[in-house]
Amino acid sequence: MAYTHTPEKTFSAPLRQSSISECLRCKRCFMFRHRWGLVPKSMSVPTAATRGRIIHAVLSFPVTPEGDKALTDWKAGTTAALEKLIAETGDPLGTLADQIAHFENTFAVAAMFRSLMAEKFAPPSYMQTLCTEEPVSFTFTSPELQAANVPVFTLSSRLDRLVLDTRPDSRSVWVRDFKTTERDPVQTLTGYAYSIQCRLYRMAAEAYLASCPLPDGAADVTGFILDVLRLPSITLSAADRDFKVVNKTLKSGPRKGETVAEKIYYGEPKLANYINRCAEWYDNNQYDAIQSYPIRYIGGALDKEFLSVLYTAHRYMNIEEPISANFPRDLTRSYCVNYGRVCDYYGLCSSDEAAWPSLIETRYTVVDPNTADAELYDVHHSIQ
Repeated sequence: MAYTHTPEKTFSAPLRQSSISECLRCKRCFMFRHRWGLVPKSMSVPTAATRGRIIHAVLSFPVTPEGDKALTDWKAGTTAALEKLIAETGDPLGTLADQIAHFENTFAVAAMFRSLMAEKFAPPSYMQTLCTEEPVSFTFTSPELQAANVPVFTLSSRLDRLVLDTRPDSRSVWVRDFKTTERDPVQTLTGYAYSIQCRLYRMAAEAYLASCPLPDGAADVTGFILDVLRLPSITLSAADRDFKVVNKTLKSGPRKGETVAEKIYYGEPKLANYINRCAEWYDNNQYDAIQSYPIRYIGGALDKEFLSVLYTAHRYMNIEEPISANFPRDLTRSYCVNYGRVCDYYGLCSSDEAAWPSLIETRYTVVDPNTADAELYDVHHSIQ
């Protein structure tokens, strides 16, 4: 007998890059997360995706006294929220404590990039920032969608940064985004021009400009600037404490009697010391900390290829019966392990479906994908 259990309530939400990507890669994961709203009660340890999100957040604060204070308050609030969860849950598996350590290390890396970009990669005076970390929701339709009886669907995105080239002879708008990687930037750039994120950002930028017209006249969304941030392999550690140098006379061994300089460390690790140590690390390894790549858009914002992708995601977002029979698993298993961790829903997929109600009750809670809490979960769950 086919298993037809569904929760008491199911959801439908605007299409985001994360939900579109998950729908294409594993429709069962898409169902659990975006139609059933299931969120693990105990978050798994953050991954490369969450690291990127933390760095995005830190880089959104301007390098000004006001921005520095706001960043300090944001860091304190984030840490306090995790500590509150530990106090409430007891953190039996230690995952929340791991998240705090991960957050502290990632924050140090992000602060290093923020300082470096302000010092060496400040935008030229003719580039005007229109918005940062801007949520944009918009509706879209087309003759092809209308012919398929899908008159309108809603999309949602968050523009990391939208900048305007104000020079009269090259007036144009560019979407700007950061990507963090420990790999060769070529791997990040491969196929990026036709990726879901690149295309959706373009549509979101055009929707933003339609709702917030430029005061000095219109400008086309010309392309995408991808800033690739090369992550250092060193983390904030005891080596980043202050130290004093003292002379020490060796009392034994073949060098007995010699006087050598010794570092005596004291206090807590300091961010400024870590930033200096990262600069040395980049120099020693001959790496560029930041490399920027412009990608100029070619053709219209929406072609048949991407239209087919959006239609598929829209169809699964609105299937009237969100049951497992209608949402197949990723049989290639490529999404079962993503960003170096096992999928949050693997336990459900690999168990008898008759056991799902009890597993869901003990391991998951329900979060409406339309709420702000759902976006906070995306920080933990998905999407680079």
